[in-house]
Amino acid sequence: MGSVACESPENQVRCRLDSLRIIRLHSATRHGKPFVRIRNLKRCTCRSRPYLLRSLYRDGFLLFGRTEMNAVSRKAVVLVSGGLDSATILAIAAKDGFELNALSFDYGQRHRFELEAARRVCAAANVARHITVPLDLRAFGGSALTDDIDVPKDRSESEMSGGVPITYVPARNTIFLSVALGWAEVLGAMDLFIGVNAVDYSGYPDCRPEFIAAYQRLANLATKSGVEGTAAWKIHAPLVSLSKTEIIRQGIELGVDYSLTHSCYDPDPKGRSCGHCDSCQLRMKGFADAGLVDPASYVQ
Repeated sequence: MGSVACESPENQVRCRLDSLRIIRLHSATRHGKPFVRIRNLKRCTCRSRPYLLRSLYRDGFLLFGRTEMNAVSRKAVVLVSGGLDSATILAIAAKDGFELNALSFDYGQRHRFELEAARRVCAAANVARHITVPLDLRAFGGSALTDDIDVPKDRSESEMSGGVPITYVPARNTIFLSVALGWAEVLGAMDLFIGVNAVDYSGYPDCRPEFIAAYQRLANLATKSGVEGTAAWKIHAPLVSLSKTEIIRQGIELGVDYSLTHSCYDPDPKGRSCGHCDSCQLRMKGFADAGLVDPASYVQ
């Protein structure tokens, strides 16, 4: 990372890698705050620029440039289910400096415990907004999570990886990302975060890197900002190639409190995890392989 020199707030701040020049305008305000103008923002490829922008923001500056994109207060919409993975991506988005706008769905799932967990996780992360959208997917069912179908229990790793499981909710991530995309466009956010994972035998077709790449192309074809070329959409799936153990370790490093989360597909009436569904087994194995105690409460 290149160094950044700043003699005083009244003087220019120069990035030594590519001469990005930022000048504070004393008499100007935007939204009631002093701002600085960034020149040649589109042509700047300097790796120190994000550091430079964050440093200026901490000093009380509001930044903008020719792209009309506020790089230091970029908004992101983060899909939060209340599970382990979504709690981790919320922490990752926070670490990356995004304003957190959390989106959960009351989609007719088997229980309410994950929605309660989503509220706990979002409160702990101090998100800017948390919206829970009612979307009843039980209207057409087709999944053990949205229909009167038994949740599979005590499956082996080979069985988990042997095909698409009955806990797959038809087109769920496509639906969720579409709603998230609409909200993000209203907010002026160009970044969506989703906690999909393709490694640990989940077998879900909408948790694969190919799906994320295809949806990102769709977002840039199907929105006003994408068509007009004023900004580019980015679908962040930072967990897609990680094992459950790696996800847990990263979350612990970021300070995620996994006791707030809920992963079980089929908990008892008190919200205790069954310990036998695919989700429970993957979670327990992840914590065990990480050498950590799983804080979830399980039926004895």
